[in-house]
Amino acid sequence: MSYSDTLWGWEGSLSTFVSTDKVELYRALRDHHNSRFPDFEVGHAQRAAWIQTIDSFQRVFENHSLADMDHEVRIVFEYELPGEGGRRPDILFLLPTGDIFVIECKNRTHSEPADRDQVRSYKQSLRQFHSETHDRQVQPFVALVDPDATEENTHQDIPTTASGSQFDNLTSALETTVESNDLDPGWEPEQWLAGQYKPLPSLTDAVVRTYQRASLPDIKSSHRSSKAPDAIEQVSTLIERSKQSNRHTLVLVTGIPGSGKTMVGLQSTIQASDNGIRSLYLSGNGPLVDVLQDALVRSGASEGAARSVIRGMYQFRRDVSGNAEATPAQMYVFDEGQRAWDNSKSNHDGSEIELLLQAAERTEWGVVVGLIGEGQTIHEGEQGDLDTWISEANAQETDWDIIVPNTVEDPQVTEKHELLHLDTNIRAQTAQLLQDWVEAVLEGVPSTAASVADDILDNGYQLYLTESRSTAEDYVNTYFESDHDSRYGWLVSSQHDPTDSQTSISSDYVHPKNRREVWGTWFNAPPEEAGSCCQLTRACDEFGCQGLEIDFSLMCWGNDFQRRGTDWVVPSNTRRWADDRSVPTKNVYRVLLTRGREGLIICSPDEQTRSYLEDCGMRNL
Repeated sequence: MSYSDTLWGWEGSLSTFVSTDKVELYRALRDHHNSRFPDFEVGHAQRAAWIQTIDSFQRVFENHSLADMDHEVRIVFEYELPGEGGRRPDILFLLPTGDIFVIECKNRTHSEPADRDQVRSYKQSLRQFHSETHDRQVQPFVALVDPDATEENTHQDIPTTASGSQFDNLTSALETTVESNDLDPGWEPEQWLAGQYKPLPSLTDAVVRTYQRASLPDIKSSHRSSKAPDAIEQVSTLIERSKQSNRHTLVLVTGIPGSGKTMVGLQSTIQASDNGIRSLYLSGNGPLVDVLQDALVRSGASEGAARSVIRGMYQFRRDVSGNAEATPAQMYVFDEGQRAWDNSKSNHDGSEIELLLQAAERTEWGVVVGLIGEGQTIHEGEQGDLDTWISEANAQETDWDIIVPNTVEDPQVTEKHELLHLDTNIRAQTAQLLQDWVEAVLEGVPSTAASVADDILDNGYQLYLTESRSTAEDYVNTYFESDHDSRYGWLVSSQHDPTDSQTSISSDYVHPKNRREVWGTWFNAPPEEAGSCCQLTRACDEFGCQGLEIDFSLMCWGNDFQRRGTDWVVPSNTRRWADDRSVPTKNVYRVLLTRGREGLIICSPDEQTRSYLEDCGMRNL
């Protein structure tokens, strides 16, 4: 079957829907799914859900006045939200008043919190990112299509309606909306269906799809940053200037977690390559490199092609440090630049920064782009802060132009540019608040955290707390039921001791030669594949997940960082290399707490820590 450009399984007037043969409707949904998602077979549960949904909605609306109106009510099945990576509400009602009803259908007799959160997130996506919905009212519903379901109530502002009670809540709300509101003379359902991914102007973290070459993992699917594209353009301009003037240029890009630094680096590498410039994306974060290479190969690139663009710093060191004639590239991107090793760890006469600068000096002109995360130094020997990068460049015999964000006060730089500092999270408007919440939690200000948490929850991001591993896993399995595109999994600190915990969650050491198989599969494999994060059998630590994201994080709060009274306590045997062990430990938790795009569940068996997190505004699951 050829690929379909249609973004919905079936669409038509309500009157046409109730008169269309059930088998024809089912086949339309099945064929559309097979065309749009050929790698994911329609399972028995999905087939049963479609059949039950079609039957129950036809039965309720076949003699209803809404199906016999002069001005049509339209019904849409399996509509793909533009720019959302294949997320699809089960049903949409498009009313002649211009109002939208979004329905999440469940073939059960009762609703779950995850059902309500899921449909609430659909509402948020439509309102914030659908070009034709910004100024329209969107009403979410959970519909139970099991014939024995009778639940008709409202939980946390999300109504539930049931087949066994003739969808009374839903039909009443539809009738009231049509009768109470004026018809919208400018309403064009076809125009709405053709709506594009267009963030609200007020959202400074608008999604920008820049990676169309491959299905890059958990970097590509959200891309909600207004500053990242501008930073990419600024870097591109500086590269071209360096080329034209035969100069060597160090460009430093800084940003908060999740602000789009990796996106800037990858896209800059790709654009430079397209312009005939030999370019190389490097990172000392081995798991990040492995996951990106795995994603390119899964998308059709050869192993050699993946390695020619994306490489680990370890391999680069081996190639360059022992060969003075090696000139792998004219432009280098060093992602996770704060993790650059000093000379005690680099197995080279100097630091990794010095090695990279010297490699770039081997060509007539060269550019090094350092991507530096704020508050993300998590390992002994990491010394790649801004001051170190600047001092290393100034120490070279070659005269380097040093371009930095305008937040840098160092006088030993050439230029400063505002666009080189990314201070907006790419995932959603709420994720910007998440960063503030994490800072308040880690710095011990629960009242501030609780206030920010209210705003986060109001914007559709989930913040849950539990002491039960099974409760957390049941939630995400329900929330992402029949969703083959989203990724969720366990995160935990590498210093957590599972033998002293009720959760039995730990991060096992992964040998470098196995990282590609382990972490590539964990991030990139479909949910049903063994080793996928969605299997919930292996936890990822800070080293595996830094620089990457998943849709929903399940985080085990480790016993390496627990709340006692008004202080955080770090065991004496944890991160002993640090003068102040709390600094790298907070950085570890800063990374772990900011990996989820749609929500976070923290599982902590420690009563005092859990009580503190509850004071910080988390809801008990």
